[in-house]
Amino acid sequence: MGEEWKGRLLACLACIDGQDVDEEKAFQIKYQHIPRRLYKYRTINDYSLDNLKNNIVWCSKVDSFNDPYDSSLTALSRENLLSNQFTESFQKSYPELQNILSPCLGLHGQDFSNELRSISSQFSEEFSQEISDFTNNTIDLLGNAENVSIEDFRQQFTGPIRDKLRVCPFSESFSSILMWSHYSDCHKGFVIEYDYHSLGIHEKESKALWPVYYSEKLFDISEHLNKVLLQQASPNKHLVLLAAIHKSLEWQYEKEWRLIYENVPESTSGNFIAAPVTRIYLGAKIAEADIQRILEIAIPKEIPIYKMELDKNNFAMTPNSVSL
Repeated sequence: MGEEWKGRLLACLACIDGQDVDEEKAFQIKYQHIPRRLYKYRTINDYSLDNLKNNIVWCSKVDSFNDPYDSSLTALSRENLLSNQFTESFQKSYPELQNILSPCLGLHGQDFSNELRSISSQFSEEFSQEISDFTNNTIDLLGNAENVSIEDFRQQFTGPIRDKLRVCPFSESFSSILMWSHYSDCHKGFVIEYDYHSLGIHEKESKALWPVYYSEKLFDISEHLNKVLLQQASPNKHLVLLAAIHKSLEWQYEKEWRLIYENVPESTSGNFIAAPVTRIYLGAKIAEADIQRILEIAIPKEIPIYKMELDKNNFAMTPNSVSL
């Protein structure tokens, strides 16, 4: 089945009309696919060791992440959206005439309206009144669209809400050479293994955990906002969540899941309760002094510890048990 389930999950949440969202079904689909273990790559410092000691995780503001697109949305202007919708509808309704629209392709807003008005005069002379009415209705809609800006609405909608978003990333893998390099101080840090699989479906931490959906394009809310502005649909309260779980295909190697907490007040700490810790993996280049700092925390908690060893023949690492 691969990643097909992620598409079904998105279909439950990414609805044009907010009333069509099936949150409970989305929870069920997600819960069935939570990995048995998730991993957090860490550098060694007082903060990461305190997190380990107190079984908490730090959820950051998305602006602090290394992905400039993190939790971003995109939206066409109403003019562009209507232009695209008209082109698609016309080609479906009159496939034999689609070449007539060639001069309009790539145009939007007033340029599209002007060209469409010119083409419409041909329709009224050469074709039926139905086609003329079809195009004239779009010209009227495009004129009215200038009164409302989807971009302004998008910025007002996502700005304050995005600022209150807190996210903590995890991976399905503890053995990624790249991730050890990027997030664990070039293999001098450590990885914490968490058991989110054992949590109940409606526990706070389980509800906040979501898989990342990798895509070529940003999450597009054009059609939804257009319908809301026209009062043809109810707002979808999951738009910011949906933006937070969409990432570029270039990040796919991270196999990411993330805790996502919305509407977190500015005064609230970024520390949140974590799932049970089941193992700790030490980096292949970790310093002896740092190993001792981790052992001081892990031994009283009876957490098994493994050290990553570089394979002598392959670009791979193997975890070996460390005696406590």
